[in-house]
Amino acid sequence: RRPKLYVQINTGEEPQKAGVAPKEADDFLKRCHTEWSLEISGLMCIPPENEPSALHFAFLKKLAAQHELKDLSMGMSADFEKAIPLGATSAVRPDGLLDYSLRSMSIAGISVPNFVIAQAIIGIG
Repeated sequence: RRPKLYVQINTGEEPQKAGVAPKEADDFLKRCHTEWSLEISGLMCIPPENEPSALHFAFLKKLAAQHELKDLSMGMSADFEKAIPLGATSAVRPDGLLDYSLRSMSIAGISVPNFVIAQAIIGIG
């Protein structure tokens, strides 16, 4: 079994964050496939705190669609309610979210089960 691989896109081009710059993303994703034979499952991003996260999530969703990638991991606990309707499919990263019930939670009518939170905590696919 192969692990799920995500490419982090530094959508805000912030120097303190890791990830591929948006203008380099197309080339990097192509190289992952052609040069390194990596099967990329999806993209991830953490938008800048001082900008509307929805713009970054929409950009990531569009980039994923262009490369036929299905999985999107977007945002942190402060903006996961925006990320899910905009296409987040996996791994809610819980900075401070651990105070919530780990049984399940309902976000805008969408059930997010324990395994999603567990994926974020232990970094599984």
